[in-house]
Amino acid sequence: MRQVARYLYLTFALMVLLSLAIPISRQALGLGFGQIVTQLTDQPSRATKQKFNWLAILKELRTLANQNQALIQTNQELLAEVARLKEVDHQNQALRSELNFAKTQTEAALLASVIGRGSQGLSRDLIVNKGTRDGVATGQAVIAQGWLIGLVKTSSLDRSSIRLLDDPRSLVPVVSQDSRSNGLLRGGFSGLTLTDVLPDADLKIDETLVTSALPDNVRAGIPVGKVKSVQSEPGQIDKQAIIGSPIEIGRLELVFIERAKS
Repeated sequence: MRQVARYLYLTFALMVLLSLAIPISRQALGLGFGQIVTQLTDQPSRATKQKFNWLAILKELRTLANQNQALIQTNQELLAEVARLKEVDHQNQALRSELNFAKTQTEAALLASVIGRGSQGLSRDLIVNKGTRDGVATGQAVIAQGWLIGLVKTSSLDRSSIRLLDDPRSLVPVVSQDSRSNGLLRGGFSGLTLTDVLPDADLKIDETLVTSALPDNVRAGIPVGKVKSVQSEPGQIDKQAIIGSPIEIGRLELVFIERAKS
């Protein structure tokens, strides 16, 4: 009898405990489910916000890229304009230099532009944009910045070929300004050489050589170069000298052609 009563008591106590535990579990489960639902509903909202943030960033980057491209284009245009103005200034300086020389001339000096250069075999030439219709003729003197650089070799109607002084076939009679020593200025692959000078000629370093009055189409007194060194050896029948010209032929853009002899 006691055991039955005890059994009934334990059974009743267990039922009470179960009745108390079940609502708590349901409440806990309810809270857990609510949190899960909240997180699931919040997730799309966060993703949407992140998506809009990335779109804004991409739009800003695209705008910056377009602005940068526009700045690059503007910079290139400005650089091109600076280069153009620099070239105009260079051409003006070259023209002023030649025109200053022209003011000192009594000859009919013709300004010509260099339009080409030739170097075939032994030939060393410049091509200019003036020809026979401008009064250019074979043998006329060609001058740059006051110094003789060559003679007209051939001419067509609108252009001419200039044989430079350092052409191996170039030969120009000259005289030294100080010692008045006569000689022949010869061209060559190594530069200009003065030959056929009398052994007793007193050539001096840095002495200027000018054209003599011998060539038919070249007036006397045109500077051609300066003495750089004198070569004289015992037993040599003539004296020679190395001559240098101050003109950089490779950079010439304008020259004068003298169409008459004084």
